[in-house]
Amino acid sequence: MKRHRPAARGSTALVLSLLLFAVRSAAGQSPGPTGDPPAAADADSARLACGQAWLERLGRTWAGGPPPERLFGLYRGRRWIGHVRCAVRAAPADSAARFEITVEHVMREADAESTRRSRGRLSAALMPIDWECESTILGKTTKEALHAREGRVHWESDGGDGKPFTLDASVLPGLAVEIERLPGFGLPADADLALFRPGELGVSRLTRLSRAPDGLPGPPPLAGLACWEFVPGGLPFRYIILASPEGEFVEMRSLDSALRLLPIAQEAFGKDRDDAPALADPVGALLRVLRAAKRGERAAVAAGWDLPASVRAMFPDFAGQDQATPAAALEYQRTRYLDDWIAVHTQRLSAPEPLFEDHYGPLLGCTIDGAEAVVRLYLPRVFEAVYKLHRISDPGGAGRWLVYDTRYDAR
Repeated sequence: MKRHRPAARGSTALVLSLLLFAVRSAAGQSPGPTGDPPAAADADSARLACGQAWLERLGRTWAGGPPPERLFGLYRGRRWIGHVRCAVRAAPADSAARFEITVEHVMREADAESTRRSRGRLSAALMPIDWECESTILGKTTKEALHAREGRVHWESDGGDGKPFTLDASVLPGLAVEIERLPGFGLPADADLALFRPGELGVSRLTRLSRAPDGLPGPPPLAGLACWEFVPGGLPFRYIILASPEGEFVEMRSLDSALRLLPIAQEAFGKDRDDAPALADPVGALLRVLRAAKRGERAAVAAGWDLPASVRAMFPDFAGQDQATPAAALEYQRTRYLDDWIAVHTQRLSAPEPLFEDHYGPLLGCTIDGAEAVVRLYLPRVFEAVYKLHRISDPGGAGRWLVYDTRYDAR
């Protein structure tokens, strides 16, 4: 086992979740001295050109009549935790803009809340003319604004901490706002494109995949759906977008957590979903042990472990060992090792109690071979673990899955 440095406790995964759905600007960090789109020098100009072509195609579609309002449910696994509402309207006839777009985001999870409300005016090619946004995450409010005039774009933010900063840039192909929301109005025909917004640390990439990646959290995707990977500008997160063959948005899922974003009807507002897959028996057994660890219930954790089998796993030549060595190892497993195991998991498993299974269940990949099972948990930048379980028969004949080995890396 590796030794682990202490980590600050708190809702780490929740904060990471809020970043995509609330604020994606690099508040508090200078976007750079040039004012050019971040990382534009390294981005393939053809991808930005494809992104611009997609914006223009959407604009031509909207010119025939603004699209209906889009309402999306935001879920942790199957559990409702918020919504995103997007509306596009025709701008007044005397306006320099062709369209007006408003976006409302509200996310509540346990005692934490984030809100984001934005409003912008767009040209016929969906280039922003002006745009403003106010976001609040965990009590901290950030205000941003963008204005484009005569081939230049000005962006400013108050930083959310009293340290405002601004940026002036050239208007280049692929300039857009509400980049995360645009796929909800239809996916592009191009296989690989990029967009950018001033104030972000990199371009946003949208790439079509041949199929959904292995280990995608949540229920298995329906057959025949197209699959896209979305990487938001400058952030180390990946999202999978599922769409119909015609490009109609079906769902967005995070590869880093159990977050899901799906279009819904008004009558589904505020309601949990019923499409969560049933958990495999070893996964359910492991979740019970992990929940006990989070609660600090040592006896319940010990009841979910097969400690003698854990000692045997430590010594491949167990039968050849003298009696003292396995006995000392078993005592160590019952005391120091189990205490360390509980401490590590208490620190890293930060999901609120009501959402524990919904948060971690979809992230646990399981392989079963007879009476043996291997369960993998991956929390990017936080925790990675492999658990081994086996099924034992109780006197009554029923089988129980017990943990007997763990290998983990706590970041």
